[in-house]
Amino acid sequence: MEIVYRPMIFDEVQATLPEIPRGRISGVSAWDDVLLVGRGFLTIWRDIGEISDLWVDDYYRNRGIGTQIIRELAKIARSHHLHIIEIGVKDDNHGAMRLYERLGFMAYRQIDSPTQPITYLRCETQNLLNL
Repeated sequence: MEIVYRPMIFDEVQATLPEIPRGRISGVSAWDDVLLVGRGFLTIWRDIGEISDLWVDDYYRNRGIGTQIIRELAKIARSHHLHIIEIGVKDDNHGAMRLYERLGFMAYRQIDSPTQPITYLRCETQNLLNL
């Protein structure tokens, strides 16, 4: 299995996150031949990048795909001179929380949403590139 990572074109990004304008959002997708197996987005908020909608197909989890998507998004963040990346995770998503903490993300705030609390974590972009 060779996973190929590629930047997403704007139309692909727009289909998932239509509210974010062109120039403020980028995406990376992961492919196993012709099968989409993962993807994530990076939104630019002034001087911080926010990773959102990170997804890896259940069958492909625990193979480093999520880590590599985050690294690819960190490269995009660096190209925009963003030194900090943040990501939000629902408190019951323990697998994602373990991944982010293993990569060096640290919790810095919690938001009480209508369904359940969301913890936001931050990491220096350079730390993600050094993995």
